[in-house]
Amino acid sequence: MSDTTSFSAMLAAVEPKPNRGHGFYVAKVTEDWQQGRAGFGGLMAALATNALRQEMARLHKADESLQLNSRALRAMMTAFVGPPAVGEVDIQVSILRSGRSATWAEARITQNSSVCTTITACFGGSRESAVTISPPDRVVVRTPEESAEFPFIPGVMPNFTQHYEMRWAVGGMPMSGSKEAKVGAWVRYRGEEQFNEEHLVAMMDVLPPAVLPMLTEMKPISSLTWHLELLSDLTADDASDAEGFWYFDVEATATADGYSQQQATLYTPSGRAIAYSQQSIAVFG
Repeated sequence: MSDTTSFSAMLAAVEPKPNRGHGFYVAKVTEDWQQGRAGFGGLMAALATNALRQEMARLHKADESLQLNSRALRAMMTAFVGPPAVGEVDIQVSILRSGRSATWAEARITQNSSVCTTITACFGGSRESAVTISPPDRVVVRTPEESAEFPFIPGVMPNFTQHYEMRWAVGGMPMSGSKEAKVGAWVRYRGEEQFNEEHLVAMMDVLPPAVLPMLTEMKPISSLTWHLELLSDLTADDASDAEGFWYFDVEATATADGYSQQQATLYTPSGRAIAYSQQSIAVFG
């Protein structure tokens, strides 16, 4: 991984643009974080989340009664409008509304005045409730050590995958002609010493589409929309071991007319379901 930029370094490079006024930030997309001709979608959402967090921290400092720093990410709706190329991107963020328990915010990533990614996010504090429904337990599968490694092959695999270690536990490998669109895989970051909210956001978009194992040759595939839901707070115990493997359960629920809809669940290294994802994907050819 020479001449690469770590995920944490990518986040650290998100900076305000004071010459444009409040709510304007700049970030960079490097070659090693490309997904084909576009920047990795999970990274783009994470960069936007980081810019939103910086803006919320600025507003909290100006008015602590807003309690913006104590609100966890609860849901995020992302639209992948256009492919961001290698280079600088602009991020414009705004707080739509901040009430007593929830904050709605949005971010728009542009490059050369063209929109690349938009997100709308909801941040909220924990609250008392008489209703508690636990998500399904993680299924019993092969351990990471027993699972097949999904190696990074330069020129074959998307560049960004070199930053992750992946082990296939359920379903066929991509382009294996599998009969089902279902994948179970273990994933962790390479070379990261921390795991925070932005790490989780990007990780939720790491795996290839669940329909990819059904193909026998590579076809152009592009994510259109992505809805991420956090089931509970990311705790210090979840993030204490950045070396731990997180488990994905991903399945395409419907595919027709060149579009596929899939759902995914992410489990912490300890086995707790922490996030749901729903994605709409264009499958060309």
